[in-house]
Amino acid sequence: MKKLLKVLGILVLTLAGVVGLIALYGSLIEFAVPVGLIGDGQVNVGSWDDGYASTMGTWVIDQGRYATPLNASDIRCYRDQHVCYEAQATIFAGYLSPNFEQYPIVRWDNWSIEFGNDLPCVNYLYVIDRSTQKLSGIRLKKDNAAEACGRIESDARLSFVKGLDVVMILRRENSPRALFLILGSGFVFLMLAWIWMVTRRKPRRVRSPHAHL
Repeated sequence: MKKLLKVLGILVLTLAGVVGLIALYGSLIEFAVPVGLIGDGQVNVGSWDDGYASTMGTWVIDQGRYATPLNASDIRCYRDQHVCYEAQATIFAGYLSPNFEQYPIVRWDNWSIEFGNDLPCVNYLYVIDRSTQKLSGIRLKKDNAAEACGRIESDARLSFVKGLDVVMILRRENSPRALFLILGSGFVFLMLAWIWMVTRRKPRRVRSPHAHL
């Protein structure tokens, strides 16, 4: 009976330890990716003919790494104002940074909207496709960019995507799976070895005081 109680106690400790490892695993991922991102990356084209389009999502670089992958943007375009506005929030090194931009619209027809900006080092051009309800962009480094601009790769293509998809990718990339697989396996092995030792241990014999009489 005592052995059974000890085994049950070890099993309870094992379960508690596994739960603790799972909680620690989740905490480390939350520390690496501390927020969720709203927006599905789809463009609302229901008011296109009335001169309005909007979207919410996250910017990524195709075949590359965005400088601030934890970003979320709310973009709204007004044909009568000839402007698209972007309100963006980014998280980098644990700090939240807001930003607001306005881009002149260079084209608005029945099929697409084109807008962008001209910066000292690069040009950005963004296109909203009405049929696919998608927003994409391209970044071009200027040929005469000054040395102060640093190393900027040209012809970087950007996509505006669902924020949750980016969060899931980042969580997978920051997941310490190998470490926790080793720790979890080692912990379970120790608990099983403990159970084996308890079940194999023979009870001590109590010698009778009259054994030599």
